[in-house]
Amino acid sequence: MTIGELFGTLQQSVVTTWRKHLKTSKYSNHMALDEFYKEMPEKVDKLIEDWQGHFEQKVEDYKNVIEPGDDPIEYLKKLHDYVKDGYSLMDDESELESDLDDITGFIDSILYKLRELRESRVSLKDYLIECMENEEE
Repeated sequence: MTIGELFGTLQQSVVTTWRKHLKTSKYSNHMALDEFYKEMPEKVDKLIEDWQGHFEQKVEDYKNVIEPGDDPIEYLKKLHDYVKDGYSLMDDESELESDLDDITGFIDSILYKLRELRESRVSLKDYLIECMENEEE
């Protein structure tokens, strides 16, 4: 793994989750992925700027190394594991490791929402029919 691969993969994760957000038919997944692609750019930007400031060099070559696949949970699990491997590129600098902690914690939160949050068992249509029936009684 290179720093350009880590940063490029993190940058691409925003586009990947945005596309998954647009394709999902589950509202809870739609909202969790929405949160990811809206908040992740700031986290990635902070990490890249902090790293470049610490090492006094710019990263010029960004490359994504994780294929998106179809399942957002599997994709984010791969991303999480990949980011964890990125700690070796942080030169044991706690500020940079803290940036990675923020990113991995955020991915964990989104994974929780994707796995555990579910739509209501009652559809809006069924709920409205039930309300109309109750009004008639």
